[in-house]
Amino acid sequence: MRKLLSIALFIGVTAIIFSSCGKYEEGPGISLKSKAGRLAGTWEYEKMIVDGTEQDISFYSDITTTLEKDGTGKMTWGSLEMELEWEFDDKKENFRARTKNSTTGEMDEWGDWAKILRLTSDEFWITEEETVGGATVVTETHMKKK
Repeated sequence: MRKLLSIALFIGVTAIIFSSCGKYEEGPGISLKSKAGRLAGTWEYEKMIVDGTEQDISFYSDITTTLEKDGTGKMTWGSLEMELEWEFDDKKENFRARTKNSTTGEMDEWGDWAKILRLTSDEFWITEEETVGGATVVTETHMKKK
């Protein structure tokens, strides 16, 4: 009986620990792959939601973003290709990127931080808040591996 109680206690504690391991709101709860490892690959737009309303993303259908583990990558839009750099914040809860200016050859300023909602090997969801005309606009972007 005592052994059975110990096993049940172990399972209960383990379940509590692993259920609270998830860094991102939409998961995953736990992953054996590093965050940079999950982010590495070629991504395409799957869905964009602005202030709760899903948008037509056909404009973005030709855009792919390839991210490397080392914080570099490229964005491709039809025949146009731009080099980019990306980074996580210290807690790896937020993501931002910047592209190389095709005119000057210098890297542009860093974009605003986007909060990561979900980061798996196949899905990358972020949300950004922006003030437009005094109102806050919330954009949620879902990307999937190509």
